[in-house]
Amino acid sequence: MQAARQRGPQQRAIETRARILRGAGQLFADRPYDRVSIRDIQDAAGVKKGALYHHFPSKAAIAAAVVEHGFVQEAAVGQIPRLQDIVDAGMVLAYRTPRIFEVRAASRLATEQDHEFFGALWRGYIPLVADLLRQADELGELLPGVSHEETSRVWVATFTGLDLMLRNERTPGVLEKDIAAMFQILVRGVATPETINRMDITSDRGERLVKAAALEQAEAPEGQQGD
Repeated sequence: MQAARQRGPQQRAIETRARILRGAGQLFADRPYDRVSIRDIQDAAGVKKGALYHHFPSKAAIAAAVVEHGFVQEAAVGQIPRLQDIVDAGMVLAYRTPRIFEVRAASRLATEQDHEFFGALWRGYIPLVADLLRQADELGELLPGVSHEETSRVWVATFTGLDLMLRNERTPGVLEKDIAAMFQILVRGVATPETINRMDITSDRGERLVKAAALEQAEAPEGQQGD
C-alpha cells in the first residue's frame, strides 16, 4: 500500500515532464528558439509555472532536453555489413524528421547558432559514424585508404545540409529520397563492390525499419517492452 502511494507522485512527475517536453517540441518544431517563451511552453504543456521550473531551470534546459529526446540514435545494431548500420541510422532519422515534431524540433534547435545546444546533431553522430566506419574497415568493407574521421564528418555534414535544405518540406518521402541518393553516392566512394551489393539503400528503408520496430515492440511480452 505504501509503495503504491509512493509511485503516484513519481508517475505524475514523469507525466508532467513528458508534457513539458511535448509542448516545447511542438513549439520548437516550427519556431526559432528566440521566438518561444517560457510562457508559451507553459501554455502548450498545460502546466503551472512552478511545475515547469521544478523540472527545468530555464528555457535553455528545456531546449537541450528536447534535442536529447529527439535524436534517438537508432539502428546501430551490429549487423553485417557494418556500413548498413550507418545507412539505417540516417534513413530512420530521415523518415522520422518530417513526421514527428519532437525530431523536427531537435533538428531545428541543433542547427540554430548562438545557443549552447547548437551542433548537437553532429557532436552526437560524427563519433558514432566514425566508430562504425572503423568496425566496417576491420571487416574488410571499405576501400583502402578511407579515413574514418574525415569520412564521418563529410557523411554527417552532408546529411545536415540536406536536412536544412528541406527544413520546411513536409511531403512524406522527399527527405528520404534525397538522403537515400546521398547515401548511395557516399557508399560508392568508400565501400568495396562486394559490400555495396549486400546493402539496402532504398528510400523506403527507414519506413520499413520503423514499422518493424513498432511491430516487434507491440508483440513483445509484457514486462519486456521498452518505455
